[in-house]
Parts: sequence; structure tokens; C-alpha cells
Amino acid sequence: MLACVAGGPFLTPGRRPSIIETTTENWIRTEALNARGPFLCIRAMLLRRMRSPVADGRIITVSSMSGITPESPTGPAYSAAKAAFIHLTRYAALEAAPLGITVNTVAPGLTDTPAVRGDLTAEQIEAARRAIPIGRLGRPEDIAETIAFLASARAGYITGAVLEANGGRQPP
Repeated sequence: MLACVAGGPFLTPGRRPSIIETTTENWIRTEALNARGPFLCIRAMLLRRMRSPVADGRIITVSSMSGITPESPTGPAYSAAKAAFIHLTRYAALEAAPLGITVNTVAPGLTDTPAVRGDLTAEQIEAARRAIPIGRLGRPEDIAETIAFLASARAGYITGAVLEANGGRQPP
């Protein structure tokens, strides 16, 4: 099993950067962490499994609701990288299926982590909480349990899926 869960938006705390404010350095750094790194990991896994197959292999990636909707505080570099990541996951699902490997991604909504608390103001967090139908931010355990499900035999017929773990908040 391979799980690609690294990521990060590199924000100015409290506000979403615009395209004009996004530097080339920020774009490259964000793309490298959120799209290129997972690509290299997935490619290495597929190459290895071509040489040494396994039954019921799993690749699970963690993208973001930011890759589905631009209505997030993360800015254009992160949103674009996570959107690319979602499509990379779907593409990898096609290539991995003949190897007996499923490939899926989890797209978390706003999750209560130290990074989120450091990047957003209390007012932004409260506004986001009110917009989530379930009435709270996600917890790290919510995302971990979603990943555990995709890693299990119960998810053996699911591949190329984007599982939105977002408390019911729908993209516009």
C-alpha cells in the first residue's frame, strides 16, 4: 500500500492570496509538494508492482476540497496543484487496475489542525464551521478513518474515486 498524504498551502495567515500576489517561487514550491511529489511516489509504486505484483494493492492519496472548488482560503497555487493531483489519481487508477491496484483520493474539507488554526483567523474558522451542514470542522480522525476504509478489502471495487470528507459542504 502507498499513501500520499503530504501537502501544504504556504499561506499568508488570515487571507487568501490572489493570482497576482502568487509568486512564481510559491507556485513552484506548492506544485512540487502537492502534485510532483505524489506523482513520483505513484510512479515508483507502479514500477515496483510491475516487477513484483501484489494482490489487492492500494494507492490512497489525500487531495483537498480546494482541488474541487476555488472557494477556499488556500489560493490559486494550492487549488491548482490539488486539482492536478485529483486527475493524476484518476489517471493512475486506469494504469494500476491491470496490476490489481486500486487508486483513490480523499478530498478533505476544512479540518481542525494546528496548520489550519495558524493560517486562518478565528472569524474565518467560525464562518467555515457555520457553512458545514454537519456543524463542525473535520477532525484528523475523520480523515484517517476514510483512508483506512479505502485501504480495506471493503473498498476493493472502488478505484478512481474522489471521496469527499467534508461534513456535507457541497462545492458551488
